[in-house]
Amino acid sequence: MEGNDIYFVTMKELKFTKIIATCGPSMKSKEIISAMIEAGVDLFRINFSHGTKEEWSYFIGMIRQVADHSGKNIAVMGDLQGPRIRVSPKIDSLFLYKDDLWKISAMDSDDKKTIVLDNPIFINNIKTGDKIVFDDGKIEVSVQSVGENVAMVKVINGGKLLGGKGVNIVGETVQMPSLTEKDKDDVDFAVKHNLDFLAMSFVKSGSDIDLLKSILSEKETDIRIVSKIETQQAIENLDEIIDNSFAIMVARGDLGITLPIARLPLLQREIIAKSIEKGKPVIVATQMMESMVTNSIPTRAEVTDVSNSIVEGADALLLTEETAIGKYPVRVIKTVVDVAFESEKFIKENKIQYSTFDDKTVSFSIANAAKKISEEPSISKIVAFTQSGGTALAVARNRPSVPIIALTGDKAIARQLSLVRGVYAEVINYFTSFDTAIKDVSSILKRLNYCSSGETVCITAGLPFGEKGSTNLLKIHKLS
Repeated sequence: MEGNDIYFVTMKELKFTKIIATCGPSMKSKEIISAMIEAGVDLFRINFSHGTKEEWSYFIGMIRQVADHSGKNIAVMGDLQGPRIRVSPKIDSLFLYKDDLWKISAMDSDDKKTIVLDNPIFINNIKTGDKIVFDDGKIEVSVQSVGENVAMVKVINGGKLLGGKGVNIVGETVQMPSLTEKDKDDVDFAVKHNLDFLAMSFVKSGSDIDLLKSILSEKETDIRIVSKIETQQAIENLDEIIDNSFAIMVARGDLGITLPIARLPLLQREIIAKSIEKGKPVIVATQMMESMVTNSIPTRAEVTDVSNSIVEGADALLLTEETAIGKYPVRVIKTVVDVAFESEKFIKENKIQYSTFDDKTVSFSIANAAKKISEEPSISKIVAFTQSGGTALAVARNRPSVPIIALTGDKAIARQLSLVRGVYAEVINYFTSFDTAIKDVSSILKRLNYCSSGETVCITAGLPFGEKGSTNLLKIHKLS
């Protein structure tokens, strides 16, 4: 939606928690994508570890077409594979049974009891006694011996192993470059298709992010970086990684393998809390509603997990197999939305507060004041006029209890704000003066059906108006 092409939406309750859906075979039609957006999806994820460029392009095209038709600013995130070791995609499926002996090799083999991997470096990183897991820990083997380019393993926990599934050494990180040649090629794809975010896998330190930033800078793109926390080194360097990222992802699959799984719930809390403190959006991912891949309803434990993640302060929840290959891609979205509304109601009723770092700037002071003012029952929304997205991010950082309506002249900024808790961004013909903006804000909000006449909103902006800069203005305004 550009300029004055304001669309009409049915006024409804706005959720704060953002939902990210992973693309896959279960959503290969515009009708399903449209239903998912209508159900509550805010952002779609393309997993560069699976599929082809043709398939990725197909999904991006459909998402953009459906989003434009619906008038919603839906973002697309590419997820880089990173230095990930996987079972060779040439393998269809293998059945591993407890106590069976298998070989692991990076060389193609006609031996039906050999698991072929896609990178020879893995064999050089393992030793006798190591535990190796496949597919986020679903299958586990123990290393019996290691030879040249091959290892003998014994199955501890068996199952069906598919090609393309990830491989990890329990408690260890395979030393590899932070960006592979495949990643660099996929970055080119992301830039060409104007994606909004790139998720960087197996980030170890701030310097890894600097490398990706330099590549993106050379390509003159504003793609934002989401850093995935999934290794011991990332936990050790958490502060610098958060500081150097647009957003953070708690990637629980690999994190629960490289570190003791009993620590995972506490690590999730720590990562969320630090991200909020530093004003960075944070995503929780992996097995949120995994049983709904095949079942029409989730387990009680999954519902509790989703609710806890929201109450802990997550900006967004990422669904993976649930929407990519699941039987119920729309129903799972509706289920998460239902849990989100109940959890957000709990947060508001119990006045749960989240700690944020006061950086002593005018922007923080204005944003904090907006939050406190919004706690008054008469305030229904916070309106943020924002060119760069900074004003909306500053306000959202303080976790107000009312939705934030971000009005911007930049469609890319509107899509990027779709990741941020409680923010609903709309593209307008941006005003050249604050007086004009105040004069027209009532009609804009009413035509977008966010508000009605007589409601009172808290408005934030930056002066000089229309220029990118700090947030330094706050006004209470009753809509005419």
